[in-house]
Amino acid sequence: MEPTSASRTGAVRWLGRSPRRPAADGVRFADRRQAGRVLAGKLGPFRGEDPVVVGMARGGVPVAAEVARELDAPLDVVLVRKVGAPSQPEFAIGALAEGGVRVIADDVVSELGIGHDELEALIARQHAELDSRLERYRSGRPPLPVEGRTVLLVDDGLATGRSARAAALSLRARGAARIVLAVPVAAPTSVKALRDCVDEAVCVAMPSEMWAVGLWYDDFRPTSDAEVMELLTANHTGGGDDPVTRRAVEISAGPGVGLPGELTLPEDPRGVVAFAHGSGSSRLSPRNRAVAETLNRDGIGTLLFDLLTPAEEADRRNVFDIPLLAARLLAAIRALHEHPATRGLPLGCFGASTGAAAALVAAADARDAVAGVVSRGGRPDLAGARLPGVAAPTLLIVGGADVQVLELNRLARDQLRCPSELAVVPGATHLFEEPGALEEVARLASGWFRRCFAQAAAGARVGADAGPAVAGAAMQGAEVVTHFLEHHGTPYELLEHEETLCAGDEAYASGVAPAFMAKTVVLHDDDGFRLAVIPASERLDVARARRALGASRHLRLATEEEMEQAFLLFETGAIPPFSALVAVPEVIDRRLLTHDRIVCSSGDHRHSLIVSPRELERLGQPRVADVCRH
Repeated sequence: MEPTSASRTGAVRWLGRSPRRPAADGVRFADRRQAGRVLAGKLGPFRGEDPVVVGMARGGVPVAAEVARELDAPLDVVLVRKVGAPSQPEFAIGALAEGGVRVIADDVVSELGIGHDELEALIARQHAELDSRLERYRSGRPPLPVEGRTVLLVDDGLATGRSARAAALSLRARGAARIVLAVPVAAPTSVKALRDCVDEAVCVAMPSEMWAVGLWYDDFRPTSDAEVMELLTANHTGGGDDPVTRRAVEISAGPGVGLPGELTLPEDPRGVVAFAHGSGSSRLSPRNRAVAETLNRDGIGTLLFDLLTPAEEADRRNVFDIPLLAARLLAAIRALHEHPATRGLPLGCFGASTGAAAALVAAADARDAVAGVVSRGGRPDLAGARLPGVAAPTLLIVGGADVQVLELNRLARDQLRCPSELAVVPGATHLFEEPGALEEVARLASGWFRRCFAQAAAGARVGADAGPAVAGAAMQGAEVVTHFLEHHGTPYELLEHEETLCAGDEAYASGVAPAFMAKTVVLHDDDGFRLAVIPASERLDVARARRALGASRHLRLATEEEMEQAFLLFETGAIPPFSALVAVPEVIDRRLLTHDRIVCSSGDHRHSLIVSPRELERLGQPRVADVCRH
């Protein structure tokens, strides 16, 4: 049957004419992943909007995965089921999406003579398939929150656009603030037809005669369910090293006041930071989100939430109402202490502009609940008389070119009685928009919170487990260890040698074979010194230690100068002997646990602790992992 009018702008509508392949010198893609990398090159300007990349299953997910990787953005899937014509299933007469979205081309249905019952039967079959795939793809994970966010909606191509319309309507129903359609190849008339449901479209190519999406690919084999699930899982877990989960939350701040937020947690988080945004901003602040992403990569959870309701924001006086903002932050702190996923974690506050004053007032009110505070370009001076009441270590970060705010921060720091530092980012202005400035803020904040959380965790563990005798700051050196072990009734032997011994001699002097000798390897990152305990005859694999500790990519072997600093701390008692095993648990190589007893040297190599490694694992709870080279 010959068509009365052939469609050159969508899928092949009738089958009486052979579509033409793109010219040899035209845009073509090797496969979906290569198309995704090309498309990502056009989406760079959206990186600053902290977008969520959403791939249309199934073929759009490999394209979206490349976009998400290039933009360092989270990846999710939107489930759309095409409703195909009975005689030509590849030709869409409509589409269904999760959330009950249904888009049907009534004119085409009528033209093809599809009756009501036949259409409903087609829709019912696709609904069943949509529900089944939703369960498989998500594997029990909730969809990423898109409320108030920019969403990059990605597919492998746009033909009729009906599936993309259904996907956009589904995302809009979930609260997406801005939807950008991103595809490697699209029919121009289909892009134009979607202007009422997407905010922007980005396409690599829009040929006047497109015919079918697959003609623009060398390899257009169907994407399997297994590939979709693998790509989603890889993005969700950061390639298998640092899983991150995001969930929408609501902070109850009084009767009838619910503040929307987003809680992001890496696997086994060190702690969690509540963000207090500045005047005229919200939880969607791109600068706060950029800092939060760095914290997440470094193993710290984050809570970004709105401090004010939309009605309250309309009154500019509320933006500078520090007691009100602090009360909202205190509500978030309470929520984090009560939430099952964050209960018991060390907690910090990050404030920008007026949010910095709110963070400091909240820290003063919740002295025992806040482990650390960071201010970015803040107005800590607005905390006024509450500054001396802050107990949490506080870092004030200011741009070097932000002269007035820098002076206000200096004056505010003079009123703080807690440990504090003023970090000046050279050449940076108030919003840290200069190249590398915001990255430096994020690096400083991450290092500060990691140190604060490590101290809070160690203090809580010693205070809770070891009893008053060990909790005192004056307890140093081997005395810490012996009091600790005696408190728990743990058998041990502590030997003092007349001279400094090497590892092998120390083992023999202790009456234990060298194979059972453990050594401490000193590592260094932004937190300071990190200690790993491994068999004395082995070499540490830093990459494995980094994974085991959940440390940042900055973790490395200490330099000779840093080693001298570490040994000085050992000698002065600032780092107690055996601290890697008892006082500050870090990581212990799994093979040491195969022995009944091992010799652990102190930092000065003049004391030896002979103990069961299983007792150390029970008491210190270090990470147990294979961290040596094989």
